[in-house]
Amino acid sequence: MPFISVTAFAQEKESDNSSTSPSLLNTEIFTEEEKVFIRTAKPIKICNVIQQASDEASIDIVKIIAEKSGLKFTSTPLLSWGDSLEAFVNGRCDILPWATKTEERSKTMNFTRPYVRIKRVVISKKEEPYFRDLYEVEDKVFAMLRGNYSVAQIHKNHPSIQFVYVETVEDELEYIVSNKAYGTIVSLYSAASLFNNEVADQLKVVGILPPEYDDIASLATMKSNPLLHSILEKSLIATNPQLIDEFMSEGAVVSHSPDVDYEKYWNVTVIVAFALTLLIWW
Repeated sequence: MPFISVTAFAQEKESDNSSTSPSLLNTEIFTEEEKVFIRTAKPIKICNVIQQASDEASIDIVKIIAEKSGLKFTSTPLLSWGDSLEAFVNGRCDILPWATKTEERSKTMNFTRPYVRIKRVVISKKEEPYFRDLYEVEDKVFAMLRGNYSVAQIHKNHPSIQFVYVETVEDELEYIVSNKAYGTIVSLYSAASLFNNEVADQLKVVGILPPEYDDIASLATMKSNPLLHSILEKSLIATNPQLIDEFMSEGAVVSHSPDVDYEKYWNVTVIVAFALTLLIWW
């Protein structure tokens, strides 16, 4: 199946729903109040969180889940996770994809049931040995994206591990290859596409984190917008999980320039196959 894609909304362009399948409104899954909201609401703005797999990954996942609801969408320009979270909290966007539910966030946010659960892995330089447990790397420094919830999870059980915060995946890789950090911790969805970077031949997966650190992603909305949350939740329930499965699998691929020496990237193939195998659905 081809990669599920939509037009990039870099400048907040409204989506065209004219060619979509019949609305889920016809299935009577929404209340009258929700139907009125769908008919009268302004375009819902998606926080366009940067994902290495695609510039449209955040927009696409929302559209896969909710486009048939009849809602119309716009988006912010591409934002880092930290900037997306800030924009969401400050009301500059309405839906935050790839959000992990936490006790603190739940005070002001609603979360749909998770649409995906993905293993987290540690990426470091190729010469580093593999490890079986985070206790073996407690003396290391990790470069992490600002606002990444896994930092709080890991620090709770491994307080000796040090973290430095960066804004982009490129910054994470730069810290690793320049020996400013031992490695980074990312989901397998992100890990596969990291190896499209020009420094791929210097990196490898050196460890897999246990299930309690899995990346569990939901669509977040603010508690001040309960109707939007309800519509997204019902839409997710009605979504064929295979569509999400195919979308995630298509995003976890590695591409190479034709003039690349493929033999030196043999380990990338193994990593990608590993990524596709371990994508676990909630």
